[in-house]
Amino acid sequence: MKKVPIVLLPDIDKASTPVSELLARQELYLSQYMKLTESNDKAIVFISGLASHQFPTYSSFEVVSLGSRKISSPRFALSLLQTIQESDIKPAFIVAGTPFKPYLISLILKVFKRGTKIQVSVHGELDGIRAGGILGFLRFQFLRFTISRANLIRFVSPIQAEQFQHLINSRKKTVITPVPVDTQKRDQKVGSERSVGFVGRIQIGRAHV
Repeated sequence: MKKVPIVLLPDIDKASTPVSELLARQELYLSQYMKLTESNDKAIVFISGLASHQFPTYSSFEVVSLGSRKISSPRFALSLLQTIQESDIKPAFIVAGTPFKPYLISLILKVFKRGTKIQVSVHGELDGIRAGGILGFLRFQFLRFTISRANLIRFVSPIQAEQFQHLINSRKKTVITPVPVDTQKRDQKVGSERSVGFVGRIQIGRAHV
């Protein structure tokens, strides 16, 4: 039985980041993991929203679609559990791309696969929680009562880590790793005319410009 990392990207077609870029980031993360662990076994990225055949072949992971349309968290979790049980793989750990739907799926899976380790990533979701409203309140309560079940929390900046620990009052182990940038891939040089570039995105619950 192979022990490999599992990454959860449900509703990948609805992500604010382009799908190609999102998967390219996983390639950077997981290729480094393979080097550090000296493993030749590919990780598995489970998605929904698109079919598996729409993606190219990656060197460090395999894309497995659990549905070409949007599916609920319980259905995604049960399909994931069935796929794992029917194969010869065992989760080395589960990577939840956000602290909401992917994290909820991870918790459901952990009920059936006890001892499974969960790494949850937190990006700009804190802004959505602080924005208030019923959705923000529910998300806050969800994280407040479940974050203790995560084994590791990943942030992209020290400020986010401090804000989260203050808001949720969590003492879980954290790691800070910015979003990776592949410096080997460069676009053609732009003209010499000066221009202004913005880093970030204008979107509630995500990073600010």
